[in-house]
Amino acid sequence: MYPDVGPTAGGFVMTLKGRQFGTRDWGNGTVQVNIAGQPCTKSQWLSDNVIECIVPKGVGARHPVQVIVGGQIYPPEGSSEMLLFSYNAPIVLDVEPKNGPTDGDFDIVITGRNFGRMSHNPQPVSLLII
Repeated sequence: MYPDVGPTAGGFVMTLKGRQFGTRDWGNGTVQVNIAGQPCTKSQWLSDNVIECIVPKGVGARHPVQVIVGGQIYPPEGSSEMLLFSYNAPIVLDVEPKNGPTDGDFDIVITGRNFGRMSHNPQPVSLLII
């Protein structure tokens, strides 16, 4: 599987190589790739040993990747074999304001990359200030 790490925005091609992905006349309609249980935007059969998928938006690390061909699932349930995909870690570029009252209880804006999906609601976070 390549790549096994990518941006939180998704939208890029992941290539999976293996065996027994089927034949052209039935491969295209029966292939699905899931990352952390979320289906790829598009999964496409290329050959008996290559599948491509468009990775969905997401966050986090070490998500299991599941390949379903003709109703058969890899890895099989209970298997210790696993493909894992990680989204890029967040990067903080700026924090505003740079200082504030010592008693706290004020809002700050953190600017950066790889914070996650554009459509999710803002969530409270805990900060450790050193």
